[in-house]
Amino acid sequence: MKRIFFLIAMIFTFTISAQKNVIKPFDLIIILNDNIITKKKLDEYTRKGLIKSMNQGVPKEKREIYKKLLGDKIDKTHDILTIVLFSKEEKDKLQNSSTKSLQKLKPLEKKLEYVIIANNKIITKAQLEEYAKQGLIKSMKKSVSQKERDKYVKILGDKVGDREFIIKVEILTLNEKLASDKQTTTKKVGKPMKRDRTKELLLNVNDLASDFTVQMVDGTEITLSNLKGKVVFLNYWATWCTPCLIEFGEIPSKILEKFDQKDLVFIPIAIGENKEKASKKILKMAKYGVNFNVGVDPDKEIWNEYATGAIPKSFLIDKNGIIKYTSIGNGEGNVDKLAKEIEKLILE
Repeated sequence: MKRIFFLIAMIFTFTISAQKNVIKPFDLIIILNDNIITKKKLDEYTRKGLIKSMNQGVPKEKREIYKKLLGDKIDKTHDILTIVLFSKEEKDKLQNSSTKSLQKLKPLEKKLEYVIIANNKIITKAQLEEYAKQGLIKSMKKSVSQKERDKYVKILGDKVGDREFIIKVEILTLNEKLASDKQTTTKKVGKPMKRDRTKELLLNVNDLASDFTVQMVDGTEITLSNLKGKVVFLNYWATWCTPCLIEFGEIPSKILEKFDQKDLVFIPIAIGENKEKASKKILKMAKYGVNFNVGVDPDKEIWNEYATGAIPKSFLIDKNGIIKYTSIGNGEGNVDKLAKEIEKLILE
């Protein structure tokens, strides 16, 4: 329920207008049962616990239907948010059932994970690893264009997911494999150099965290020095960074739902991006359970105090403002490690 309240607050950072009943470009129009409803009405439904699901964005065909129904109130610049309410029977069941039953009635969130496609077929991680062992991988690309994603949807259906989370793999043909093997035997292959990414950190463990004030997309500001006595989870990300978004998919269940807000403050900062872009990305990520507030650092002023190089990067700051743990990238088990370190810092 907290997530729904935050999503509503963030949506209406877009809809403030100087003129009454004037819809600006990029506004989100809220639709219930083929009718536009107001923020006040949405707030009322939320307070009564009547909202079953909220979905941002509609297919082109549905948009055309809404345009015919609602006329000039909708044009191509408007984002659309559709909501579905619990029926009376479902609401009664929610009120009378146990916590376990409540979980069953909640709308299922999609699991955020990579979809691996090779030769126009979805393959598993185990299959990918087997291809790698056999030296059959010609190329591998994380994230595809919207055009490529649409092509895969026609072949494989909607299970391909969003374009950012598609890994496109090209497999060597038999002739290419033979040629590759021949080339390998004539070349002396050395060990690849492992890059030391810790050199990208400008602040390290046991350093005093550099103070900052960050603008959040909901209009609030957070100043680090005002958070003494709490553990701070500072995360740097960007809307185009797929590993960052995959990491975001794990953070709610493994960290935000596990620790109390009075003990932990999560500050994810989008570097080099404005409020509108970051807000839209987070709204799109809501279907994966990613509904938290984020900050923006359009000129990278905060980022430049902490690190250089690639993202994601995270810093865990203790109750006295000292950096106690850093995380670079989003490798296997990364969010679990962050959760363990956060727990240690909270207990100190």
